[in-house]
Amino acid sequence: MLFGRGFWAALWQCASVYYACAALLHFVVPQIFPVRRIQSAERKRGEVERDAFCSLGPIILKAGIWTIVEVLHDRGLGKLYDGPVNSLLGISYLLFVILLLDVLHDTWFYWTHRLLHWKPLYTHVHYMHHRSRSPTAFTGYSFHIIEAAIVFANEIIVCFLFPIHVELHRAYHMVTSIIHQGGEAPLKTCTSAASFV
Repeated sequence: MLFGRGFWAALWQCASVYYACAALLHFVVPQIFPVRRIQSAERKRGEVERDAFCSLGPIILKAGIWTIVEVLHDRGLGKLYDGPVNSLLGISYLLFVILLLDVLHDTWFYWTHRLLHWKPLYTHVHYMHHRSRSPTAFTGYSFHIIEAAIVFANEIIVCFLFPIHVELHRAYHMVTSIIHQGGEAPLKTCTSAASFV
């Protein structure tokens, strides 16, 4: 497998991508380019460190989910496949799957986020994410482990919906770990998947 196997490889991949991108976006990019902050309020002392620390639980859970996906593939469960993709049809299908994953990911995020704003879940789970009044690049995964389980469940569900290359599954979900770090990704293919629903 291109990306390595097992929980520790998955944890290394997720943590290194998340924290490297967050550090780049938080510490380097503002030194080079003007950055428009989402909130004008000044950050409280220790907020960046808290967000970085609180992201560990969701990252560990996501690595566990990636490991479950590997096990599903190894046991022939779901619609995951592997092997080289070297035909025009195969490459075209991968591009189609990326678009489909974008629609599903945005739709899942929209509806789970609405669910997380239901008072019992907001009060006991989602409140943690909203402690960051002035989001940082580390805020993206700074949320409760139960929220992580709800939000990341789609990474297992998609394995049963349509054929997806196991390495594309990992690569795509690595990218989704950085598209909400202190703002919205400028190159999302589906800007409002929920509008299709």
